[in-house]
Order: sequence, then structure tokens, then C-alpha cells
Amino acid sequence: MTDRSLRVKKGKSYLDNVYALGDCVEVLDAVTSRPRLSQLASTALIQARVVANNILGISSFYEPCLSPTVAAISGLQVGSVGVISETARRYGIKMKAGNVIKYTKARFFPGRKLIIVKLIFEADTAKLIGAQVISEETVAERINELTLAIKAGITANEICMRERCFEPSLTMVEDVIVDAAVKALTSVVYHRTPKEQSR
Repeated sequence: MTDRSLRVKKGKSYLDNVYALGDCVEVLDAVTSRPRLSQLASTALIQARVVANNILGISSFYEPCLSPTVAAISGLQVGSVGVISETARRYGIKMKAGNVIKYTKARFFPGRKLIIVKLIFEADTAKLIGAQVISEETVAERINELTLAIKAGITANEICMRERCFEPSLTMVEDVIVDAAVKALTSVVYHRTPKEQSR
């Protein structure tokens, strides 16, 4: 067990100058506030910075984790950050979601690809808590953007009202992320909590 400084705990006390990081360390999930593993190089990199700072006497803490991921599978790029619908249901999180399939650039330009985006928002606050993206084009930049949005507590309405760049050979005038947020706002999906389901 470690504290937020990643110091190792033995018994009831933390050991001086003994730290742990990487695959063996539980993190606190930024959405569910539950402990879990995050066995990613990107997680270990931030943890290493925290440990190095603390060894050097610079007070540093590891914040709750979102574990943004991306992978290439059979010609598709797949990315995810935050919770998926199944995880939200498991922890009794009421949510609303928007799924959209769209082109990555204006349809009159050659080389356009389809992109699929699903955004998950907490029902009561409309804050973004999860996202999944699939396309033949790169999705890493979108996952990084959505990671920052979750960390910042951005709502569906704020996503809809934010200015975005546009050039028809590169982007759509209304981005797929905005469309997914609009769909979530206009078609609320309510999931009962485990306690309510047992009634």
C-alpha cells in the first residue's frame, strides 16, 4: 500500500525513502474513487516523476487516475478514457451518453474516414466521465483532449459551446465530439443503480 506520495506503508506507518510505482501499485480511479490497477507506461511515467520529486525533496503527489489508452487493431485505432457504460452501471453511476458516427473531414474531400465517438456524462451534473473513439485515422489526440476535459470537469454544454478549428480538408465544421455531446444532452439515458435494480 502507498500514500499519495507513493511511499510504501508497512503495518501502520509509512517507510522513509521507500517508494513503489508501476504495475504493482493500486491507483485511485478519478471517476469512481475506487482503487484499481493502471498497468500502463503512461501511468508509470507520471508516478516516476512523483517519486523522483519526493526523493529530491520536492513535495509531489500522484493524482487520481483516468488511464487513457489507445491501440491499433486490424487497421483501426481504438481509444478509451474514463469509465465505460458497464463500469458506470457497476458502481451505480447514473449517466447519459451520446454515440455518433461521422466523417473526419468534409465529404467532398478525398481520403475522408469514418470516426465513431461515444461520450458518457454523469446524469446529474452533465460532467464528462468517459469516452471511446474508433477510426482508421489517429484517435490519440482526441483521447488526450477528452482526458483533459474529464480532469477539468467539463460538461456536455461546455463541449458544445467551445470554439474549435475548422478547415474542410482537415476537419468537419461541427466536430464529432460536439455532435456526441449534443446527442447526450437531447437523449438522456438513465441507468438504475444496483440498489434500485434489486427492488
